[in-house]
Amino acid sequence: MTPAKSDLHLGSAVHLAIDMQLLFAEPGPWSVPWLPRILPLVIELSRRHPERTVFTRFIPPERPEDMQGAWQDYYRRWQAMTRQRLDHRLLELVEPLRALVPPAHLCDKAVYSAFGHPKLAPWLETQGADTLILSGGETDVCVLATVMSAFDLGFHVVLATDALCSVSDATHDALLLLYRERFSQQITTATTEEILQAWNWLQPFIANGVGVPNNSPTGGTMARYSRSASKEVKSALDRKKKGTLKSGKGGKGGTVKSKKQAIAIALSEARKKGKKVPKPKTAKKKVAKKKVAKKKVARKKAAKKKSRS
Repeated sequence: MTPAKSDLHLGSAVHLAIDMQLLFAEPGPWSVPWLPRILPLVIELSRRHPERTVFTRFIPPERPEDMQGAWQDYYRRWQAMTRQRLDHRLLELVEPLRALVPPAHLCDKAVYSAFGHPKLAPWLETQGADTLILSGGETDVCVLATVMSAFDLGFHVVLATDALCSVSDATHDALLLLYRERFSQQITTATTEEILQAWNWLQPFIANGVGVPNNSPTGGTMARYSRSASKEVKSALDRKKKGTLKSGKGGKGGTVKSKKQAIAIALSEARKKGKKVPKPKTAKKKVAKKKVAKKKVARKKAAKKKSRS
């Protein structure tokens, strides 16, 4: 049974689109026939919050000897897919996903798991991400490896079941069954439509100045706030929904009905507790106004000196 919209808490989620490259989209030894079929759904997910989307790219070695252990045997079997022989154009993302970078992010990897990039996990931590939305391919190879790595690092995983692809129908279906029956505490399965509904529901948390720029593993920017601050916002939104969130001292300001107000209250509380939260926009505006005022005073003083001389 797929979860209802209210069961998906995606306010601090990051979308990982796995290996949506020409290497797998165009005819060739590693072609995945389903990829063009799921592309429109991956596009929808990526466009919802491109600044919170990471596109991984599977990058083969220049030659087999550049890899370790069994990977060398693997690439001796697939010599034609090493960068020494491969058309480098095939390593690029399919369009129009490529056009989303930036603000979306790139994460290149030489192995199956997205966490093969050593900077991905610490970067996700700085973004306050506690949930990963996964799309792309293949369900039973790179997606599988990424899912298992995510578990070990404590992330909850939301699988966009209709935005995943594989060369094999049988193993794709088997993996979805495995995910649902053996990892139900760590995985939520949902359709792209259900994920988009839930991600839109918490959109003000991401889209109204909560974050500040920060470097991604391979460039770009993304909102930055702590995981504990994210939980404060989730709690405030839940209380607003139940009608128990009050504003003002001692709740004298009445029941909060606006999502923006609920988020502002949560961030204020988090800030008082010393949690990592960017300064309010109003504070930045005040500082900017003071700077402008100082410049005006300085110009007036300079003008008076000139007139006296």
